[in-house]
Amino acid sequence: MLAAIVAPSGVFGGLYPTQVIVQPIASEAFIAGDVVVFDITSSSSYSDASKLTEYNNKKCPFNVVIAGGKAVVDDSEGGIYGVIMEPVAAGARAKVCIGGLCNAKIGGAADAGQVLNMSVTVNSKAFTVTTTSGGWPSVAINLVTIASAQVSPVLLSGFSIGSNGG
Repeated sequence: MLAAIVAPSGVFGGLYPTQVIVQPIASEAFIAGDVVVFDITSSSSYSDASKLTEYNNKKCPFNVVIAGGKAVVDDSEGGIYGVIMEPVAAGARAKVCIGGLCNAKIGGAADAGQVLNMSVTVNSKAFTVTTTSGGWPSVAINLVTIASAQVSPVLLSGFSIGSNGG
């Protein structure tokens, strides 16, 4: 077993959903639970599209996060999504979970076990329950039933490429 990839889970042998935390630059002020996306389209003043492959440059779009939601465009819903772990000011380094268990904003009621995707509301900072009508692939699973919009524990897989059809 490669310990760097799969952490030991004790005597029970179950899933051990280790958090993957990164520290990109926040394009605006965020609070814990806000859903963000890496600025790979270079839409903020903190990133520069010409620096896309200069990974050690602070202006590289892979080093900047913006608010997670945007309008759905068929077959272009890809992105690298994450959840802010603690409050952060614009221009500062943010602790962002891109995989594992974390507490994220959900924009409405959700049952335990429902899959979540990004809100289609521009600049939304919350997940929404996935529908079967297409757009936005699922990136998280809600773990606790909630009756209204609030922060809830989720199992996050922040990478999303392509469309879930429709």
